[in-house]
Amino acid sequence: DGSLPLGYALTVQKAMALDVLQPYSTAKVSLFTPDGEKLVNNVACTSDRTFTLDQIGIYRLVYRLEDAAGNIANEEYLIDVGDFTPPTITRKGSYKTTYRLGESVKLLDVTLFDEISSDPSKIVLYVIIYPSDYMPEYKKVGDRYVFETEGNYKITYCAIDEAGNYTLLNVEIYVK
Repeated sequence: DGSLPLGYALTVQKAMALDVLQPYSTAKVSLFTPDGEKLVNNVACTSDRTFTLDQIGIYRLVYRLEDAAGNIANEEYLIDVGDFTPPTITRKGSYKTTYRLGESVKLLDVTLFDEISSDPSKIVLYVIIYPSDYMPEYKKVGDRYVFETEGNYKITYCAIDEAGNYTLLNVEIYVK
């Protein structure tokens, strides 16, 4: 979609301006962060420059060309920087693979982490329990689930970060 990931190293290459009628022309570049800070402002394009895009949002890259007569042309590019890294889910402990009918199962605690947001409360966690072949028959008792139908069940943890990136963690258990 034309977006670049956070932390991308953008190289602004050197540039030249040529004018048929005015042999002495200059090319300058400006780069602005999403919050308007000037990383460089009207700097001559005599060599390549590399910048780390460390903010989410739209950067503005502006080339300013000027000939000896003072004629100016600007060329502007917008660079969209986004979060494309999904959060991680780390399960604390493990489930047994087989449970007896009527035995209660406690959902395991998980740790959520996102490289971009240092605040785990910004990550939404959903837990879905469903069987492989039919409608589930289980009931929730406190913080535990009691399965009332034999079969294979899948427990899916889904973590979604603020940018909409998501991760799934699936666990299968058998109730007999």
